[in-house]
Amino acid sequence: MVRSIREKLKDSVVTLAIGDGANDIAMIQEAHVGIGITGREGLQAARSSDYSISQFRFLENLLFVHGRWSYVRVSKFALGTLYKCMCFYLTQGIFQIFAVFSGTSLYESWSLAAYNTLFTSLPVLVVGIFEKDLNYDTLMAIPRLYKNGQENKEFNIKLFFSWMFGAIFHAIALTSVPILLHGYFMDYEIRVNGSPQLFELGMIIYTCVVCVVTIHISYLQCHNWTFLSHFTSFLMIFGWFTYQILYSFAYPIESKSAMYDVRGVFQRVGNRFNFWCALLLSISFALLPHYLLKTLRNMTKPTELELYQEAEKDQKYLEKLIECENTRDENSNEYKNDEKHDTKFIVGQMPFQDDQNFKSSAKRNSSPLAHYQNPLTPIEINENTAQMICYEQKGCRKI
Repeated sequence: MVRSIREKLKDSVVTLAIGDGANDIAMIQEAHVGIGITGREGLQAARSSDYSISQFRFLENLLFVHGRWSYVRVSKFALGTLYKCMCFYLTQGIFQIFAVFSGTSLYESWSLAAYNTLFTSLPVLVVGIFEKDLNYDTLMAIPRLYKNGQENKEFNIKLFFSWMFGAIFHAIALTSVPILLHGYFMDYEIRVNGSPQLFELGMIIYTCVVCVVTIHISYLQCHNWTFLSHFTSFLMIFGWFTYQILYSFAYPIESKSAMYDVRGVFQRVGNRFNFWCALLLSISFALLPHYLLKTLRNMTKPTELELYQEAEKDQKYLEKLIECENTRDENSNEYKNDEKHDTKFIVGQMPFQDDQNFKSSAKRNSSPLAHYQNPLTPIEINENTAQMICYEQKGCRKI
């Protein structure tokens, strides 16, 4: 059955199979997501599945809460990883415009290699492990929020280009502003053959990139701020400055390349007021537009997710909102049978209390149901007949 559904619908659906016995193993392995229940029939199904639960009632938690959280975390981890890499390495390409496309690297080799491993790895990992866009109680009370994953609202082409455009803008801002400020406002105590020392400029841009990437991933793109979010953000930024101080002392006095004369540079550059001004202006210029646009959009055209996130700040308001949602769902289910459809419906096993009265009523109304013989025999009826049944016989339903 699962295989036929996958072959018929192909990539349009994601199938899930759940079972608790050895006879369910083939079904569990054939589905996209297999769930095994550990019970009286042993652990065969649980061992062959992707996820294992102890009771069937935990399926709701697995899908509506943990499944949603996992989807959000994986999406932000993937987008954040692409963003931080593009933001950093694009600064190298932008620098080539000012370097006459000579192929000169803006960063010293050891600092270049340590970017992804030492200075930007933890924030995106914390988001990918601990992010929660909504609380447990909210997700359990409003199951229809699960549709965000079905509609790919957290990982789609539009969102991908949004992150990439942000990376491009940040790279341009963090490269252009320090270069302009370096030429007009920086002191020229460190010079090599009459030109500003390259490592000084690279260190300023590198510092800006580490700060912007950390703040953007840990705060602007993360809803659930935890102690680990603050700790890793502080650790990454503080670790970069500590690395520069230690590396500035440990670098050999006799450098092979005069462009990367690292020894003692951070101590001299860090003592300048202009360096900290350039750092602050570059970071502000990169992050403020994104923050202002996000705030303006939340105020003028918030999404459903953002409305619930705001409602979670006031527990009483959230409870009223959940109550209204439940009432609306009940009303929607109550009048669902009155909606018009263009297709035909099949009515079967209708719980008519008095079959003779029903047939006589159908004859009086000259309905196609006059040919109705057995309430357990499915028959095809048109839209008007289906509506008539729903009004005259409260127990019937459309299938």
